[in-house]
Amino acid sequence: MLRIKFRRQSLRKIKKIFNAYLINTVITSNDGLLYSQYALSLNKHGKNIYLEDGMFNYIKQNKKESILDRFIKTPLHTWLYPKIYFKEWQPTSGVGDNQYIDECYFSNPEHIIHNITKPTFKLEKDYFVYQSNFIKKLLTDIKNNLLDLDVVLLLEYPENKINHQKYIKKIIAICKKLSNKKIALKKHPRDFNTYDELINLKNTTFLPNIAFEFLLPFINKNTIILSGISTSLMLANTLLKNQTYLTTSANFQNSNLMQKLGVKNYE
Repeated sequence: MLRIKFRRQSLRKIKKIFNAYLINTVITSNDGLLYSQYALSLNKHGKNIYLEDGMFNYIKQNKKESILDRFIKTPLHTWLYPKIYFKEWQPTSGVGDNQYIDECYFSNPEHIIHNITKPTFKLEKDYFVYQSNFIKKLLTDIKNNLLDLDVVLLLEYPENKINHQKYIKKIIAICKKLSNKKIALKKHPRDFNTYDELINLKNTTFLPNIAFEFLLPFINKNTIILSGISTSLMLANTLLKNQTYLTTSANFQNSNLMQKLGVKNYE
């Protein structure tokens, strides 16, 4: 009951925001979420956009639906959510098939594995030149430094790491190998690790903990991008035509997609 109460309170907050401001565009990277669906429904007469976030758009997940989910939780949610939250809630895949989504944007729409029925567009570099005053000031302070970087290493999201300490050793080895280069490490925005082991590495700094996509327009086209399999790596490869490399060889061997895009395996 506490969870239901909290969610209802959150929905009311979203409604207050819509009442307080003139909102005509909603962008979501998961239109299956309760709060996303509610915002989309409130903006049904405006423009609603799905923006890719995550490799599940491109690589089939091996996660199997449990018997409990299939025969109890999913049917229960389908029946209950419209009654206790808002009537327009519907079960979706979360990748652009909500009834109120108008357009979908992908870095590589030709490679997505889902059957998207809405108009689909390819992401362009200028899309990420965000107008928030906070982001603009932050980028004004650092964009000259971004242009001078030789290497940007995107640290993998914590949930993707099988062994954290083994992963850290791999990153340290890469940074030491490239110690004659100017290297910037970039954490995932939801990664709250401090990475104390990486702070004092030679010629190595950390980029601000914002979405990498906002930094893309200011990165030199000659900068090398290193990463595990990620949409950020795909964007750098597609939009900037940078030299892009995978830092996790096991993932590379399992991904025909990366090979098709011309992403190389970093040794």
